[in-house]
Amino acid sequence: MKRRKFFQRTSHLLTLLGASWLGSGKSGLANPLLVQYEKNATPLNRRKLALLVGINQYSSPLAGCVTDVELQRELLIYRFGFEPSDIVVLTDSQGSREQIETAFREHLVKQAQADDLVVFHFSGYGTRIPLASGGKVQNALVTLETGTNGYLDWDDLQQLMRSLPTQKILTVLDTSFSHSQLQLPPNLHWRGYVAPADRIDEVRSLSNPKLPGILLQASENELVAAEKNWGGFTTGIFTYSLTQELWTATDATSISVTFQQTAAQIDELVGKWQKPSLQFEANRYNSIIAANSQHNSILGAEGAIIALDDRPNYVKVWLGGLPTHLVADYGLNSVFTTIGEPENASIILQIRAREGLTAKAKIHSSGSTSPSLIGQPIQEVVRVISRQIGLVIGLNPELERIERVDATSALSNIPTISSVVNVGEQSADYWFGKQPQTLKTGESAYSYALFSLNGDFLPETLGTGNEAIKVAANRLRQPLNQLLATKMWELTENQTTSRLGVKATLETTENSPKTIAQKQTKRSNLISRQLIQPNSTIPNLSPQTSLRYRLENFSDRPIYWLIVGVDANHNPITWEPSKEAIAPGTIRIIPEPSANQLWLSKEAAGLAEIYLICSIAPFDKAIATIQTQIKGKGLLTLPAPLEVAQAVLEDLHQASTIELATIPSESLSAITDAYALDVNSWATLRFVYKCT
Repeated sequence: MKRRKFFQRTSHLLTLLGASWLGSGKSGLANPLLVQYEKNATPLNRRKLALLVGINQYSSPLAGCVTDVELQRELLIYRFGFEPSDIVVLTDSQGSREQIETAFREHLVKQAQADDLVVFHFSGYGTRIPLASGGKVQNALVTLETGTNGYLDWDDLQQLMRSLPTQKILTVLDTSFSHSQLQLPPNLHWRGYVAPADRIDEVRSLSNPKLPGILLQASENELVAAEKNWGGFTTGIFTYSLTQELWTATDATSISVTFQQTAAQIDELVGKWQKPSLQFEANRYNSIIAANSQHNSILGAEGAIIALDDRPNYVKVWLGGLPTHLVADYGLNSVFTTIGEPENASIILQIRAREGLTAKAKIHSSGSTSPSLIGQPIQEVVRVISRQIGLVIGLNPELERIERVDATSALSNIPTISSVVNVGEQSADYWFGKQPQTLKTGESAYSYALFSLNGDFLPETLGTGNEAIKVAANRLRQPLNQLLATKMWELTENQTTSRLGVKATLETTENSPKTIAQKQTKRSNLISRQLIQPNSTIPNLSPQTSLRYRLENFSDRPIYWLIVGVDANHNPITWEPSKEAIAPGTIRIIPEPSANQLWLSKEAAGLAEIYLICSIAPFDKAIATIQTQIKGKGLLTLPAPLEVAQAVLEDLHQASTIELATIPSESLSAITDAYALDVNSWATLRFVYKCT
């Protein structure tokens, strides 16, 4: 597809930022009629201007703010068609209040016209400062200077915004204004700055007038905004989650849906610590609403070609659309394709080297590496996952030095652990630390345990009080097998990239059935486009709720299915496997109503994580593995989930072999040290809910 045509189709996503909430009342849910648009709603000569600010170099430095700006810049240029010359970037030493205000006035206020779109992004510290009139405090962005000149307060920011001649304004703030009293998990870094006025008793007198346009804020006023290391790079959790969702969004996706999905992703990552918010002035966006779209939908992208490489037939690509859970383990030799049309055939790219979200790819299709390739969006074709995948365990910095030495030695000898790192310095799957306990005697003690990245300790990893680290490490072997199995299932999740037409609905069955969540693949030409509004938080279910899954096959061939996961008691589970395929255009309900079987949510409080995996070929190896471990009907507990996970990936690898043979690439047909999964051959839909 020509770059210009791609931008004509995708620029509507930002145009619709305001329209998505109109008519929604207090619910915040978009009216489906308002997210449609007409072909000529956005004049091609309308400018799109952006000012992006990211500051790491404070006296107490941050690590991810400059990367946030890079994420936004690549998104705006290669996903939404901003001209590079229309984006001004200020980082670190350029981030003084005077420089920010000057850039705002010169680049945005003086250049913007009435129909232009303006984007302002800030990543850095936030705080609260007293109003000049006294008695109240206001939010402020912390700039590079010290003292009273080191803040861009809310009133001044509002005045800058209101001086813009356009009403189409998007503000993104990845910062935190509250002086949080919460103790963050060690893998997260808080973006809040403690100023003299930042006292908890002044929250009630907060002056925080609305900004014009749409405001996407990393966190609600009294919560935190955090940044995280993802494996080789650090970003704000909000910026990465938001930009990743926007990369994979379709033309038909409203910003309301995108925001809900971003919020849900953050809820899973950090839970109670951070909840994003949005604000808007609805009456300013009536002019943007249009109806009866005539556009073909662009089904998202994982990134774009951003430069030619020095070597012939090599290009540099940006992978900003890769899901956050994939980026650390995404394998070399994975394959992508440009989005082509008949007059501009697709090009096959194979990843040969990667650092963070930037990769070098080899072109395997015919044609030259001409400058016209730059800017072309790319979509996943083959996902490569190492067969030596393992868990990365972080060590809590609160452990004593001798404890860290002993833990590194003991944990490194466990086969399921690939590396042991310091929490916060590198990306980790879980972290190892102490959990306080009270013994039966009433004496205080501690036990070593594993913790999720949001700081919750995993009860199944808790031992007896005051144990030795080597004892704890041996005790953790079985739970670690289960955690690795879950990680492997999660690495197959591909709702946004699968071309196998599948839709699944999680429902309650008691009294009148109620839909809890829906998932469907985005890139099948045969899929239904009707979905309920996504959840912004993880759904909560009462104990002993009766559940079922409704699985619809929208593809043109039979599909096979398998359900695996972890229940709220942290037990690895599966539904009794079936070798019977679901015919094209038909529905399978699990459990079947006529089978007199129940799937009940657990009584214990906890998080359930269910993977509904579909394939064009039977799960022969996985079913055989399950049946050697356990016999029975209905919901089954897996004694050895890691063996099942390995068998599932092998089945998906084998199911992909026919498609792989048709792809021009290196190493895929003879690959032995990794699984190669073709997006035309499988789909994994992930459901998460809480039992409370």
